[in-house]
Amino acid sequence: MAQPIGLPIKHTPVLTGGFGELRPDHFHAGIDFRSSKGTPGDPVIAAAAGYIYRVLIQRDGYGQAIYIRHKDGKSSLYAHLDKFSPALQAYIDTIRYARKKEEIDLVLDASIFPVKKGQVIGTMGNTGRSSGVHLHFELRDPSGNTTLNPLKQGIKIADSTPPEIQDLKIYILDNKLLTLSEENIKIIRRGKEYRIKGDTLLVSGWRAGVGITTYDAIEETRFKIGNQSISLQVDGDTLFRFEMNAFDLNQSRYSNAHLDYGEWVRSGRYFHRCFLL
Repeated sequence: MAQPIGLPIKHTPVLTGGFGELRPDHFHAGIDFRSSKGTPGDPVIAAAAGYIYRVLIQRDGYGQAIYIRHKDGKSSLYAHLDKFSPALQAYIDTIRYARKKEEIDLVLDASIFPVKKGQVIGTMGNTGRSSGVHLHFELRDPSGNTTLNPLKQGIKIADSTPPEIQDLKIYILDNKLLTLSEENIKIIRRGKEYRIKGDTLLVSGWRAGVGITTYDAIEETRFKIGNQSISLQVDGDTLFRFEMNAFDLNQSRYSNAHLDYGEWVRSGRYFHRCFLL
């Protein structure tokens, strides 16, 4: 039976990174929570009951991280931590000293560190590959190979601000869906609607694809995260749909096929291709 997942922090949640966001060479596998003050030290808590089954300390990547196995078989990951809880910190330090290693990847038995939902397991930090103090949180299926969208698994974040479209591009395609040419189209925002100049868009080929740059604005903050769902419709028929509820971690590199990789290399902009290659 699935367990309800709660927030992994105690302060008011603000997202700075969304699930499935486009990144170079991968989709973002979790969600990022902002710190309360921009400095390390916010308590990080277990999102559900279970036990700590893995502790990771590395200079790059997740930095200092905790993995918890839950009673329904799912696992949660808490990354870029500043410190572990005192008991866990003492246990890990003893092993590191004995092994004479700074970095460690330790798998623990279920009986060593059981945790209750809401129990403090560490503090938020900026370790590993991180550009600021935050918590990277992931939820994975029992296999550990598929990462799940926490916002579809019980975590609720207030959000009534609609997404924003920043750029529109038309691709002229050949019969193998390879790009022959492309054109950036100016879009005009009027209230909650977006339009192009005039009422007709003429394209120079018989087969065309659409790409957009879009972000989901976070309510009452300056932050914007990646959209989790995009649908392209013509006369009521859905021609393309992108929805990020879960993905296989082994397929994350295919983000370079979904995004317009050439445009990202040229300008750093993330265009969603609204068509399959």
